[in-house]
Amino acid sequence: MNEKFATREFYLTCLLHALNIKIVGVKKQGNVCTFEFDDVQACNEIKQKLLTKDVAVNAADFISSIRVIKDLIFSSEAYNAGP
Repeated sequence: MNEKFATREFYLTCLLHALNIKIVGVKKQGNVCTFEFDDVQACNEIKQKLLTKDVAVNAADFISSIRVIKDLIFSSEAYNAGP
């Protein structure tokens, strides 16, 4: 079984997506979405950099990711890209 990085943090999810970390699943429970990513090590490193304000991202990519993540949140179904 592959380990996954999971988060419910909206802006962290957008940042990871903007930095080309692959979303492999979205789990929905009521109004809460949990996003799963496939590169645990990269996700943890980016999360740490975010906490220390030491991360850079292209603004256009980040804005695009916000739109994509909002679409996933407001879609009617959960998403699973993995096996």
